[in-house]
Amino acid sequence: MPDKTDKPARQEPQNWEHYLLWQNVVAALTRIPLYFQSAISVSGINATELYAFGNVLGLTIEQELVRTLNNLKSEWDAGNHYPHARFVR
Repeated sequence: MPDKTDKPARQEPQNWEHYLLWQNVVAALTRIPLYFQSAISVSGINATELYAFGNVLGLTIEQELVRTLNNLKSEWDAGNHYPHARFVR
């Protein structure tokens, strides 16, 4: 029986017509930390009270991730082959 911590093997869609786009998006995802920004600043809060900010932080991360990926469009769609493609939360 496989260990519950075993991850399934990653299968790249090599035969997919949009495989290059897929590769470029995966590469852009690895660069997200270089561009990620947030206006939220939390200070003076006890660690036991951080749970109250969970929803706000989650929403901010989701919105910023989408914004950052769309700003990186020139990298994941360098040839503008997908002019209408964009990420949406």
